[in-house]
Amino acid sequence: MYRHAKDMKSWLIDRALLLLTSVVLAGVAWATIHYLGDSYFSVSTTVLIVVLFAENWRLHKLLREHGISTRWRKRAKDNS
Repeated sequence: MYRHAKDMKSWLIDRALLLLTSVVLAGVAWATIHYLGDSYFSVSTTVLIVVLFAENWRLHKLLREHGISTRWRKRAKDNS
């Protein structure tokens, strides 16, 4: 398959940035686990729960804006 020089250059840049991103994220993961030590699990679990609640709140707000009920019982009554 023949690629133009411009396409090849953008492909190489994309792959290099992908590799750089993976190295940076691996370093961040190592540093986080290294410096937090035994409290890593507690901190990461707390952050995860806060993020999930924020995402749930955002999705409920989006549903309400579109007039969709977020309660299962109300939807079951509306459909019957």
